[in-house]
Parts: sequence; C-alpha cells; structure tokens
Amino acid sequence: MQSALLPRAPAIVKTSESGNTTTVSVFDSNSLQPITQTSASDGSGVGFASSAPSILWFCFCLLFGLPLALAGIRGRRFTTGAAFGLAFGVCSWAAFINTVSAPGIADLPLTLIVFAFVFVGSALGMFSLVRVGGMVTLGVVGGLALGVRIVVVKDDLLVASVFFVNWLVASVFGLLGGLLVVTNRRTGILVCSASAGTFLAGLGADLIVNQQDGLSRGYRFLFDRNTSHLTDLLVHGYHPPVSAQINIAVSISLIPLLAYLQHRLFPNEFSSTRPESVVLNDANLADSEKPRSDARAPLSSEPVSRFSL
Repeated sequence: MQSALLPRAPAIVKTSESGNTTTVSVFDSNSLQPITQTSASDGSGVGFASSAPSILWFCFCLLFGLPLALAGIRGRRFTTGAAFGLAFGVCSWAAFINTVSAPGIADLPLTLIVFAFVFVGSALGMFSLVRVGGMVTLGVVGGLALGVRIVVVKDDLLVASVFFVNWLVASVFGLLGGLLVVTNRRTGILVCSASAGTFLAGLGADLIVNQQDGLSRGYRFLFDRNTSHLTDLLVHGYHPPVSAQINIAVSISLIPLLAYLQHRLFPNEFSSTRPESVVLNDANLADSEKPRSDARAPLSSEPVSRFSL
C-alpha cells in the first residue's frame, strides 16, 4: 500500500471492550468506510543506538540546543537562523504526521525531509533583511518550547478531558514569548533562546533514556491527530516516565539560570551583524590627541659609516 498526503477530515470513532481488551474502530465520516490504522510515528525511529533516525535527531538537538542555551544572545545570525529553522521544521513535521495516510512515511525519509525544511529556514533567517522577524520568531519558538513542556508533564497531557485547552496553554506561552522580545528585546532573547535550547537539549537526553516512550511520545500525542493514528493514540495514550518528568522540571529550571549566565558573559547588545571597527580620525579624537597643524617631522641626519674618519 502506498502512502499519500490527505486533507484532515472528521472521523467516527467506535470503542468496544471485551474483558481487558479495548478495540477502537475508526470510520470516515463521509463514506462511513473504515480507515486503515497504523502506529503513530514521529520520524525518530525505534530504539536509539541501532536507529539512524534517533541518532540524527539526537545530533540535531545538540547542534541547535547547546549554542542557543549557552550563547543565544551572542549567536547573531546563527540565533535568528536557528529560530527560523526550528519554526520551519516544527511546521513541516506537524504537517506531514497529520496528513500522511497509512502506512505512512518511513522514519528516515521523514527525518531528512524535516531537516531539509530546517536548512531552508535557517538559511533564510541568517539574512539581515529578516533580522527583526527572526528575533520575534525566536520569542514565539522559545515561548512554545516552555508551554509545550508544561502541557506534556502529565498523563494524556495537562488537561486530558479537553484537548484544545492544551494547545491554548501552549499558544499563550508562545504569544508571551513573542511579546517579551518586542517589549524588551535583550531580556526576551536571553530567556527565549535559553528556553528553546533547553527544550532541544532535554529532548536529546530523553531520546537516550526513554527512546520513543518519553517526551517524544508526548510531543507526538500533542501534535498528531491523524485519523490513521487514532487507534494507537487512543488505546496506548501517553504516560510519561518519571525520568521524563524530571527532565522537564530540570530543563525548565535551567532557563533563568542560563539566561542570567548569558547576560553576564555577553554584555553587548544582540545584533545579527558583527560590530563595526572604530576608525580613528580627527572627528573622534580628543583635542589633546589631534596632531598640531604646525608640527614638522624631524629631519633625519645623513647616516655616517662606522668606518669613516
């Protein structure tokens, strides 16, 4: 069976229980035909050490996460590029997992496709023309990174009974992050770069510890509402391990610490371009440093040979 990208459509879900077994059947709301179900994959493979997609995602999280967490305010073009790249990557990843039909796209091709979107977004974000947009995007991404972690801290998300409330909470944090950058640029960049960086670093660490059953499952449970994945999502749900919850608590608590550390280490204002060198001329020299107009260069005496008499 070949996979295809399909538009989102309402589905009819029927649940039946027989003893300890729960059976979920999903039907198309228009044709009333059953919808083929498959596991909800996020492109991170299976396991870690023997999974190429998992290793690629781990390297990606460290490559973007550590610089943002430790030196986002100093990153200039890298920081704005990373903001655009992460935004492009998240949007493309969510679009694919929500629209692909069964049996879906293999993990490695899906990972490479998302990375291609990240590369395009990062390249675009490095241009000075989009510097302001890159900073605002960083604020939104950093705010969402905090809000999403809060939402996935509990079984079946923060508000299990009303799904859209979870997205409302995450969206509010994203909006606050963008507003913080607009109203107080330096503070916003410090906090939001630390938030985005700790989000990625925490996800990379969780891939090693919990593979696809920790935060990876939580983010998939939040973003994925593909009708071909409903059986997997509804039957297995999301149950974060204790180590994943500790990961969330530690990564969030590091945000103010790393933001303050960056503030102390990098006192200069954020800029997407390198600071220009100061050219010394009469305009920026003090009066005592300016050369005198009547000054004459000393006449050099004719050299005398040491052997001359």
